[in-house]
Amino acid sequence: MKDLNTAEYWNYKWQQPGNDFWANRPETFKLICALVGSENKILDLGSGVGILANELQKNKNDVYCLDISEEAIKEAKRRFNLPGIVAKVPPLPFKGRCFDVITATEFLEHFPDPTKILAETSIIAKVAVFGVPNNTLKPKNHPEHMISFDRTMLRWHLKQFYEHVEIHEIIEKITTRYPDILVMPSLIAKAWND
Repeated sequence: MKDLNTAEYWNYKWQQPGNDFWANRPETFKLICALVGSENKILDLGSGVGILANELQKNKNDVYCLDISEEAIKEAKRRFNLPGIVAKVPPLPFKGRCFDVITATEFLEHFPDPTKILAETSIIAKVAVFGVPNNTLKPKNHPEHMISFDRTMLRWHLKQFYEHVEIHEIIEKITTRYPDILVMPSLIAKAWND
């Protein structure tokens, strides 16, 4: 399977009209904000145009975006005045514990093996909150996805690097500007080490 997760691919995707309809998920983001809390230094991995990062910022968090797409990072800065870093990961461009929390939604499924990125997230932050499609949007129909997760598989991956893992299931209706409604089942996991 060819890996489409390149800067060129995502720059193109983020320049398309309606590019962020799927990224606006109020119930999912409300849960993530509750799990993260306030007054944290946060790195939002695979931030896209910064919609989740902006919600976290509203909760008095100091948020930094990281995305493979320069276009997405520019848009996060333009829309929400969010600082951002353009980088293909792994490796993460940080050393040691430099964030309180890592957030990453719609991110882990873009790696054929998320082991390296999870190892790094567990080093640079004590707490991580991950969101993945719950056994949906599989690689067969979504070629930028390299792996799919269910609750068991997500827990297994996270427990390799985090002592504690709690997983929440959420099903959210996503209204688009088109005449359809998508139903998105997701897993939201909070993982942390003492």
